[in-house]
Amino acid sequence: MGLLQKIKQGRIKSGKTTSKKPVLKKSSSKNKSSSNKSKSTKVKARSALKGRLGRSVGQINSNNVTLVVVPNNNYNSSVLNFVKKLDKKSFGYVSVNKGYSALIESFKNKKINLKNFFFVDCVTKTITEPKKVDNCIYVSSPKALTELSLATTKLIMAGFDGVIFDSLSTMLIYHKPKEISRFVHSIINKTRENTNLHLILTLSSKDQDSELFKEVEVFVDQVVEL
Repeated sequence: MGLLQKIKQGRIKSGKTTSKKPVLKKSSSKNKSSSNKSKSTKVKARSALKGRLGRSVGQINSNNVTLVVVPNNNYNSSVLNFVKKLDKKSFGYVSVNKGYSALIESFKNKKINLKNFFFVDCVTKTITEPKKVDNCIYVSSPKALTELSLATTKLIMAGFDGVIFDSLSTMLIYHKPKEISRFVHSIINKTRENTNLHLILTLSSKDQDSELFKEVEVFVDQVVEL
């Protein structure tokens, strides 16, 4: 029996130079030095990013509900890098940004373990009628808040280690901040009933000064910036 059926039935519990002139040798040496410095800078940047992601994941492991603020200029790659750090655990993933097929492709490119994820896709049905798969529930549209709430609740009750909601910023395209705030408050309350579950809400950094951020910040256990 597929995971989708189990969730629906409520059965889950818990150019080389040839010249020898000295001046060219000196120039080559400078170029190599510059290249080495560039490589070193990139390595340090990657190391710093890994350190930041590691600390962020560590913070999330100790809290029930976390609002993750993601850099707007490289939102998708930041979210994927973050998710990759979580792929040893089981997660429900609610996507308001990408359809199931695009998500699967992105996860595969990042070598994220798909076996540990179950998806709620709010995008595909706005474009076409999707084929049924065992690891995804399709919601008709991000506008369908009741339908989205029911699908998210199924993930919360299914026994995963956590649920990721991506993203609150995209929800602002379809709903007023107050409506999203009520929706978030509802799913947080359901999360609180399961003390072993981690709820992760993502928000673009461009919305960090928004009314929505100020309202949601009150409900969560912590805010983590990537």
